[in-house]
Amino acid sequence: MMQGEEPLNVVVKNLGKAFWRCSTMSKTATKAFYLRGVDGKRVEVPEKIYRAWHREDRRERYLEERDQAHGKVSLSQYDTYGIPLEGYIYRERDLVENIVLRNFYLNLLSKYVGILPAEQKQVIKLLFDDGLSITKAAEHMGWSRKKVRSRRDKALKTLKHLFEQDGITDYQI
Repeated sequence: MMQGEEPLNVVVKNLGKAFWRCSTMSKTATKAFYLRGVDGKRVEVPEKIYRAWHREDRRERYLEERDQAHGKVSLSQYDTYGIPLEGYIYRERDLVENIVLRNFYLNLLSKYVGILPAEQKQVIKLLFDDGLSITKAAEHMGWSRKKVRSRRDKALKTLKHLFEQDGITDYQI
């Protein structure tokens, strides 16, 4: 060993420490933490806030998974579509009346559609029962779009007139 040379293991050890310091410095210097903000945009936040949010988010998911595994129902699942739980309760109360009225209107509508001429009946079936667009219905029947629109409008006008003859003006199916 020459004078001024360090043993190989000391050099490797010092090199390892220096490399570790550099690698951790670069990781903390370049690592950014993002959360989803308003309108789905990513917002950069400090690491402490990110970790706190992530911890709470994970805890919430864990509690929901645990409750589902034990057969418990979470009230938050009712707020999925932006409708608070009260909306479901009130909806349940009126449900019987709505079902009866809906069935009444549907029976009346099917009776009135039976009165329509064959072409109008066919257009109503294709557009509303089968869910075809005016263009697809026109292709299916071999007609122009204008003819399909015309038959649809006449049929709807006739149906509206029939409902109004029976004194029904505020129908919603």
